[in-house]
Amino acid sequence: MKRVIEVKDLTVTFSQNKELINAVKKSNFFINEGECFSIVGESGSGKSVTAMSMMRLLKENSRTEISGFIKFDNKNIQKLQEKD
Repeated sequence: MKRVIEVKDLTVTFSQNKELINAVKKSNFFINEGECFSIVGESGSGKSVTAMSMMRLLKENSRTEISGFIKFDNKNIQKLQEKD
């Protein structure tokens, strides 16, 4: 099966009032073509932040740090230009 999405060591950290908050810490998963996938967890566990990171909807600025990589169709989407 073709791997469509791969997330490796995804970490999202927010800085708020000089405090670092790890919203997502070293998340790893992949989704193959034709598969259904869901993220399940308690409120505040990082589900929405993970999804928003994958879609590049979180603004990277001095208060947000995103590390690891997210590949879609074997392309690292974090390295793509916004127009791509």
